Amino acid sequence: MIGAAIAGLAISAYGAYSSYKASQEAADAQEEAQEQTAAANQVEARQARKAAAREARVKRAAVAQSAENLGVAGGSASIGAQGSLSAGAANVSGQQGFQSLAATNMTNIQQQIANAQSNMQTAQAVGSIGGSLFSSAGGVKTLVNAAAS
Repeated sequence: MIGAAIAGLAISAYGAYSSYKASQEAADAQEEAQEQTAAANQVEARQARKAAAREARVKRAAVAQSAENLGVAGGSASIGAQGSLSAGAANVSGQQGFQSLAATNMTNIQQQIANAQSNMQTAQAVGSIGGSLFSSAGGVKTLVNAAAS
């Protein structure tokens, strides 16, 4: 009976430790996911600004060339058109590769989180079995009686 109580206690302790360790792994993976998301957002914003500036330069050059071809370079219409292009539109095709890589990284991190959570649930089940074994063997009372004898 004492052997079963000790085994149950050991299994329960192992389950608790394994559950704790798995929860820490899940927390680490979630923190990594947050860092990846923040980094991806910063890179995407930077790429969008660069693309918008690049597109605005191209459009201003096109307007300036058209004005030059028409012989109205320096006119108010040409200058106004060039000024209105400063906002520009983002170049989506240049961001597709980055977005694909970021999505792959996030998928991998989400899988790590799911694996850690699964390990945590398994460890909790093992701990529960150990606790049941310890209780059915008499629990602390059995250990105290064995120590007293």
